[in-house]
Amino acid sequence: MQSDSTEFSPLKCPTQAAPHCTVVLQANGAPATVQHFPSSKELRNFLQKEVSTTENGCVWVDMQGCTEEQNRMVLQLLFPQMEPSQMEDVLRPEAQDAVELQPVKGEYLIGGIACACAQRRCALDTEDDDNTVVCSFACNEHFLLTMHAVPFLGLAEVLHQVKVGGSRFVQESLPEVRELEANNMLTVRASGVLCALVCFTCETYLPNPTGLISEVDCIDEMVMLVAPGKRDQSDLLRRIAVLRRRMSTENARLYLKEKLLQELMGPTMRTTFVSRDLGAVRAYREAFVELSQVLERMEVARDALNHVNLNFVNAVSMRMSQASAGFDYRMMVISQITT
Repeated sequence: MQSDSTEFSPLKCPTQAAPHCTVVLQANGAPATVQHFPSSKELRNFLQKEVSTTENGCVWVDMQGCTEEQNRMVLQLLFPQMEPSQMEDVLRPEAQDAVELQPVKGEYLIGGIACACAQRRCALDTEDDDNTVVCSFACNEHFLLTMHAVPFLGLAEVLHQVKVGGSRFVQESLPEVRELEANNMLTVRASGVLCALVCFTCETYLPNPTGLISEVDCIDEMVMLVAPGKRDQSDLLRRIAVLRRRMSTENARLYLKEKLLQELMGPTMRTTFVSRDLGAVRAYREAFVELSQVLERMEVARDALNHVNLNFVNAVSMRMSQASAGFDYRMMVISQITT
């Protein structure tokens, strides 16, 4: 699949939310607990006491509205083996919907996810480009750290899913995994939380292309009604150009989501903690199918817009041919009169 070439830059919500930190902790088979902290200092004090005593458990730390230095200190605490260059990539992600697996010095995954801001839903019928927030993360087998500036759609759903133990995708796990978790059916995994985060954010980020398809249909109906005048033709061409640019930008974002899901389901990830559980792969595949359906509708809308442009060119050519034939007839009549 190919999309129209267009310049695409990451979008960020301009408003910085108040600092708020959340920790989901499950240690030694105990039920998962959720704790909230108003500052990163209290969060670090808690992690220094609890993380060292956590064995075979899971810790999800969500940092919202914190400064880069505060994020750095928590990142160093949870991932001391991370290289400085990789740490900078997590703190200041340059790309959306991209992941990178680090197999050395402790296997972990870093990346960033484009999410829809909680204040507004990502939609095609708006020209507001400040509706996306990037959530950067670092994840290994026991720890997941997410960092973002403002709340985004899907975060509350992930938190609720973890509370009820629904982030555990092990219904079709490997035999050794099922045997390990037979005594505790509410085991929370960092990879399961990451899977829930990716799936929920992808679902809430998907636009509704119905409005865009309706606009394309309306333009298609008015093509044959456009007057030969320069004013009406310029207006129609402007409408087509605006729609084409909006569709190209949205397709670029959706293709990044599609690539992200493909990487998470790839053979490399299947051999690591990221997608070792078959339930996680199934969840990624369901999100991929839903995304593909939206992309198909976008492709249909783009094809319809291309036909609109072609019909407009044919209509202009037809009018020019009619005008030329009319002038030829007049010249023939004039030549017969003069002779």
